[in-house]
Amino acid sequence: MSEIITDKLTGKTSAGDVDVTSEGGAVTFQLQQGLAKAWCKWNASVVVDDSFNQSSMVDVGTGDYEVVFANNFAAASKFAAGALGGHYGVAGGFTSWTGGGNNNTHADRIKVQFVNSAGGVIDADKNSLVVHGDLA
Repeated sequence: MSEIITDKLTGKTSAGDVDVTSEGGAVTFQLQQGLAKAWCKWNASVVVDDSFNQSSMVDVGTGDYEVVFANNFAAASKFAAGALGGHYGVAGGFTSWTGGGNNNTHADRIKVQFVNSAGGVIDADKNSLVVHGDLA
């Protein structure tokens, strides 16, 4: 193992992994686990403004989108995500995998849906998604 010492980061590396020591020195965590593995920004017309590990978008219907990953996750149950709709009138954004309850399939995409305060689906603008988890 080689040691990394900078003014902001200290730790040890091996085979592409970086272990980082906390500010107080009592805790060490694996940096790779904390990185976002995918993110995407798009508008109501499903035009992607910017992204990372996103290959395409599917407009499923009003307020209902699928973000397709360029690199799959290990399984649909191996990632966590959060989405925001920055459009006036959007009360919430929901994410779920599209595997119909099967945790081992559909690790290639995630469903994102936006609703208004009455609970009805709504096309939102200025949307964003961030995904953390284990890639395949």
